[in-house]
Amino acid sequence: MRKVAHWEPFAGATLTVTWHGRGRLPDPDNIGARTKAFIDGLTDAGVWHDDRVIRSITFSTRRVAKPADCGVSIEISRIK
Repeated sequence: MRKVAHWEPFAGATLTVTWHGRGRLPDPDNIGARTKAFIDGLTDAGVWHDDRVIRSITFSTRRVAKPADCGVSIEISRIK
């Protein structure tokens, strides 16, 4: 795999995952299963060597008005 960005991989991190949606929103405990591929993609991108460096994950939902605003946001905080 070719890595484009040049940064020091995270040694420890916390994540805040927010599901932005309309209609019926998933329970926060179901967001983890639905976003596993995103977190695995961050590992593949070289953000960290292994997702075991994630110390905690907070899941939340947010209702949005427009379909174009639906999606998932993942905030990563580095732990030193």
